[in-house]
Amino acid sequence: RRRLLSEARPATKYGPYSEAVGGPGWTRNGATRAGTATGPDGTAGLSAIVEDTSTGLHRTYPDAGGLATVVAAGEHWATQIVVKAGAGSRNVQILFGSAFSALSLVVVNPATGAVVSTSGSPGRVAVVPLSDGCWRIEITVTSTTTGYVQPLVYLCNGTATTYTGDGVSSIYVGYVNSEKVANAADPPSSYVTIPAAAAVTRTADDVRLSAAALAQLTGAAGATL
Repeated sequence: RRRLLSEARPATKYGPYSEAVGGPGWTRNGATRAGTATGPDGTAGLSAIVEDTSTGLHRTYPDAGGLATVVAAGEHWATQIVVKAGAGSRNVQILFGSAFSALSLVVVNPATGAVVSTSGSPGRVAVVPLSDGCWRIEITVTSTTTGYVQPLVYLCNGTATTYTGDGVSSIYVGYVNSEKVANAADPPSSYVTIPAAAAVTRTADDVRLSAAALAQLTGAAGATL
């Protein structure tokens, strides 16, 4: 499908190495990063996060350099993460913290996109179907104190995050953006690639064309851009 996106509002996006999740700029506990998979944009932007055989948590999350700092309580923050089922049948939990007295989370079945459970006080939770078996998980929360805003990705045995891993089960994760929004129930704005740890700011009135749309313009006789 050929797409053109016009974004009306500016946003500063956080999510280090957003298409290399679990690699540089990300901490892993009880898990490794192994291989990639094609994401909804047709590029290899998803990373396989594979649980090890330890008993405990199996997760990945951004290092401190890639986190957004909340300057005051009462701010609203939204995150979006694309997931895809890997080996085995693990669910995925997205926990959005740390500047919150009650952490908000959602557990999703990456094979079906079904919401298994939620906890805390998210203002909004959504699971959006994408191509190639991918799902975009969105969650918006309100900070209760000054501190970091951080999305954490867990493999789940059902809804349990603490269990003995089998060394094989995995999920694919990528396309991570977190941003400040105006209201508690606002979704995140359009995805922006973050190739390193520094935040990326997109201005308002930003127009983006997919590669296919651009090819139609520049490749057609008599068309210029």
